[in-house]
Amino acid sequence: MEKSEIAELVKKLKIPKPWPAGFYLKPEGKRILKALVAENLTSRDIAKVLGKSYVAVLNIYTHAGISLPGLSVVRNSKNGSKNKEKVKEEELAKFSAQLKKEERSWPEPEILEISEEAWHRPGKRRGYTSRWDYKGPGYRSGIILQDCLKFVEEGNRFNGVAGGIISKEYVKKELRRRFKAVKPGLRDQVTEHFLNESAKELASVIPKIKKPVSAWADPSKPEFVRFHISTSRIYDGPYSEKYESTYGEEIVRRLQDLRKDIRLENEGSTRLEVKEVGEIDWVISPMRHRLPSKYYSAAAEREIEDKSGQSDQLLPDLWVVGTHAAAIHKTSGEKDRPYITLPASCRLEATTVAENQEGIAIVESVNGNRFVRFWNFKDLIHKEKQFITGIKEGATELHKKIVNLIKDYGAIPVGLLSDKLNVDRQIIEREIKFLEEPKMLTRKTWPGLYYDPNHKDMIFILIGCRNG
Repeated sequence: MEKSEIAELVKKLKIPKPWPAGFYLKPEGKRILKALVAENLTSRDIAKVLGKSYVAVLNIYTHAGISLPGLSVVRNSKNGSKNKEKVKEEELAKFSAQLKKEERSWPEPEILEISEEAWHRPGKRRGYTSRWDYKGPGYRSGIILQDCLKFVEEGNRFNGVAGGIISKEYVKKELRRRFKAVKPGLRDQVTEHFLNESAKELASVIPKIKKPVSAWADPSKPEFVRFHISTSRIYDGPYSEKYESTYGEEIVRRLQDLRKDIRLENEGSTRLEVKEVGEIDWVISPMRHRLPSKYYSAAAEREIEDKSGQSDQLLPDLWVVGTHAAAIHKTSGEKDRPYITLPASCRLEATTVAENQEGIAIVESVNGNRFVRFWNFKDLIHKEKQFITGIKEGATELHKKIVNLIKDYGAIPVGLLSDKLNVDRQIIEREIKFLEEPKMLTRKTWPGLYYDPNHKDMIFILIGCRNG
């Protein structure tokens, strides 16, 4: 608009100059605002006539309750934002409902009961385990059961789990896989679902260890031996900024909510008091990467040295070092404070010189003396295929021979099966299809065979439903 046009319009509509504060709320002010709109002026032109900024004019018309050309666009923009938020909320609710449908139901954990005889034996015993490696290639829920059976047999007062509860590589790979199919805005829900399901599965897999009736404070309320779990930053990662912890620690936190006999301790370090004998076991596990060593004791002693140097607490009666998959007991005659390292409670897929022990440790204090016993499960783990005794109903003698051969040799090409059984390859290929099963099938005795998609001529045997 030209200045002459503005002056003429100001005179015609009797617009005060300057525009008085609050004038738009008075009848005369509203009349002028409506008249400006009736002149078919744009919002920018009205701003020039009133001598105000464009934003000020928008505010004046908004507070006056009068529609202004251009203001409707802003309102539509706000409505559009609200609509987008509404759509987003509906999408989130729909996705959450879908995840809810995908939740699995898990059986109640197995309950193992300590006998009165084992509980009241002289001395106080506690068990230690490490490296369950949940969902990793070496994870075996049957080994966790075996740990607990031994703890029950010994009549332990409590049990400690020192790092390696979950497989770090599995968590990274699984979350990456689940994120592929969803929008970035829905990934938090995917993560929550994954963590909850992992905690529920572990709550079902870890047996409950019931104390004998004589140890209950209330005869009507059963009491269970506690598991004290301390995670390792190195093995139970990756670290999550959202949860301010590793994913492994967050899973154990949720596991603790599901099970009263589970207690989450400090990451990497926890002091456990052995009641009635006045001893302290200090359980530690790695919090940072270190250079490897060919000596069994080197890694453990570096951890102990760092922990004792950075803490102002009194040194313990016994150091317990987890995750190193070695069975060492250094007595007080060799060190200022004795220490033990814990074997792994999983199948070690690639054993090294300093990481090759599978089993648990039992520490017993009796009459002022301390005894350490390691239970070796290596033979049990590495002969696991021999424990498969069932086979599909309707199996022939040839099917049984195929299964026995694979139990002895592991993964094996069809051609080699044909040679060893002296049976035509085409017959083997036809008959073996009877034994083939989906990889995720869960059975108690016979898991079936499946073809490895990366090696089409190879067959693997699966180790049953307690395999995880």
